[in-house]
Amino acid sequence: MINESRRIAELLLQKPDDAAWSQAIKLDNILQKNNPATAIRQARLIRSRLELLDGEGIELCCQ
Repeated sequence: MINESRRIAELLLQKPDDAAWSQAIKLDNILQKNNPATAIRQARLIRSRLELLDGEGIELCCQ
């Protein structure tokens, strides 16, 4: 899930609130998944892993 991780990392760098997070995952479909439940599940998984990193670590994921 390299591409998905990069998209989530870019989103995390913007420090989204809950509404912005939900819009990006569900409405904007940044992960490009057909099923919203799949997008939500994958986004939650990737976010929980990336949040263990500091800002510089997250920036490295975007490259």
